[in-house]
Amino acid sequence: MVCSPLGWEFTKDYRREVMLGRSLALRGFTVVRFHYRGQGESGGQFARLTVASMTADAEQALEAAGDRPGCEAPAVVGIRAGALAAASLSRTLGGAPLVFWDPVVSGPDYLRDLTRTRQVWNTVRGADPTAPVGLEADGSLRVMGYRLGPELVRELSGSYLEELISPASEALSLHIGALPRRMRESPGQAEVIAGRTDWWLKRRTFEPEEDSALSSALVSRTTQWLASRAARTIPVRGAVPGRRVRAMRPTALFADTALFADGVRRSAVAVPAGQETLAGVFVEPPASGMSVAAVLLNCGSYHLTSGPVELWARLADRLARHGIPSLRVAYRGVADSTGQVDDFDLTRPRCGDLEAARTMLTERGLRRHLLIGGCFGARTICAGPLDGVVGMGLVSLPMHMESLARPSSEARALNQGLVEDLRRCVAARVPVRVVYSRDEPYRHDFDATAAGDLGEALRTAGSRFEVTLLNGKDSMFETDGVIEALTEFAVRLRA
Repeated sequence: MVCSPLGWEFTKDYRREVMLGRSLALRGFTVVRFHYRGQGESGGQFARLTVASMTADAEQALEAAGDRPGCEAPAVVGIRAGALAAASLSRTLGGAPLVFWDPVVSGPDYLRDLTRTRQVWNTVRGADPTAPVGLEADGSLRVMGYRLGPELVRELSGSYLEELISPASEALSLHIGALPRRMRESPGQAEVIAGRTDWWLKRRTFEPEEDSALSSALVSRTTQWLASRAARTIPVRGAVPGRRVRAMRPTALFADTALFADGVRRSAVAVPAGQETLAGVFVEPPASGMSVAAVLLNCGSYHLTSGPVELWARLADRLARHGIPSLRVAYRGVADSTGQVDDFDLTRPRCGDLEAARTMLTERGLRRHLLIGGCFGARTICAGPLDGVVGMGLVSLPMHMESLARPSSEARALNQGLVEDLRRCVAARVPVRVVYSRDEPYRHDFDATAAGDLGEALRTAGSRFEVTLLNGKDSMFETDGVIEALTEFAVRLRA
């Protein structure tokens, strides 16, 4: 059983959890991974998350696993704040074995770290100097686009990991870089894993998780420790020496098709993409017979999603309530998709992954497509074929040439390939809506390009090319505004 962390920590750790699941599966374990309510692909609101709700969600996920082999005697892995839920779940199970990855050992210290991160982020982004430094008036804490609700803040203010660990539990606690003071006398076995993770800040260098010594150490040590305990009571299949865990097909993100409010259905789908398989989520409206479907593409980097993690899930649900089905996929090598990421380069869009998603929709009888993407996803959409495309929604379209694997000396240079792709889209008379926040750097890059290289083409497009501006400094964090702008655009095109 894996209890994930929260917010940016969830996105940064996601691929490691995929690696852990596949490693344990090769050793004979059944692995249950899930998303808390309000996070990832689950319904609900992030601001309503609490440690108690996280624990309840873990219990429900374990119950949903049913009578699959191994689920009768689970061990629990908890990462960062997920360690608090994991320890609570272990206690309810009578002391199940525990593994922690860089756990939150002190809720007050965690809140202090998040407040500092908020201050650094706001300073870097040039935020309003009169904005609250700490908690909001209602007791919530906003950090990089996420709102930790007042109830979660109150819980964390009094939470200490050692008080939640059952005396009956065997526990292995793996700490990245250094051992926290509070863990030096805590129950269980504590070890330090060499490395560093800036959990709440974006990193400027790129390394696939499969090539990361830190990720490999966390996965291998956890697998070894759990296998040694399982071997006491049950036979465990040996892993194939030297085998690289990357060729397994992704399993369902949900136990079955999930029926949500208003008759909206979400289904996990495996999308063939050459030699790899993309993990996708197909969202269907209550009524059938729709002629237009949307493809949703995330940003790049190593993240599952961008900004508040519920953005794309909520957008898909909103579109479905207006009768528009959608398919969102993770790029190959990202999240639960197979393969490995080498780089996310704005000069090399992932058109193959986009076409794989469109092919699946076409095979389902949905031949007219609305393409929606954020950042790298927006760049990819501009580069793809235009046949059957009824419109394009582009969030935080990046006009520069950034690459995570190359030096940043040319990162701000104009991406001439994108300029030509936009000219092609305009010439094909495809309706386009671009969404930016008023103060984000990407918007300023676009304005400069629109006044120069793209000026004549955009004047020719007239009302077919729209720019929607939201308040704030990063449109990926303005979730509600993005959803409203794209839904209105989609409904108008459907009509």
